[in-house]
Amino acid sequence: MRFKAISGKTFGRLIALWPVGTDRHGKLWACQCIEGNVVIVRSCYIISGSIKSCGCLRRENIKKIASLGGKSGGRNLGMPRELRMWQTREYWSYRMALNRCTNRNSPDWKNYGGRGIEFRFVNFGEFYRAIGPRPKGLVLDRIDNDGHYEPGNVRWTTWKISANNKRKRSRVA
Repeated sequence: MRFKAISGKTFGRLIALWPVGTDRHGKLWACQCIEGNVVIVRSCYIISGSIKSCGCLRRENIKKIASLGGKSGGRNLGMPRELRMWQTREYWSYRMALNRCTNRNSPDWKNYGGRGIEFRFVNFGEFYRAIGPRPKGLVLDRIDNDGHYEPGNVRWTTWKISANNKRKRSRVA
């Protein structure tokens, strides 16, 4: 498609407004979401349907997943593609924390499950209701580094704050 060919057309929840330039991967377009937000998107992502909204669709779908209690029917079979929770950043944070605490073969086991840290969330829905959506650029962190992964002791934070939230190590002289 040419520049003018997509101007004014609707792709998912986005309306292509005008080209704003290029980067090394292709042409960039200013698009307006039905929510009113304007986002800059590569034309190949608009045309292929990889990006369908300003992020509002993702937030709605995560709320739907959480309302299901994190139970999605096994491997998400029979669910609409947008509701596949394993495709969300929140779900991967949940799975990685669960793995660190329960999988003895995990390289991080010795620092988590191996020293008694437990993962106390019953399912993803409970985890999501306790912590909410993950803001871009933040990571999962425990407030009390010696505490368990449980409601009231987890948060989204920056890498820097998370890196500084370490247990005290004693030096051997």
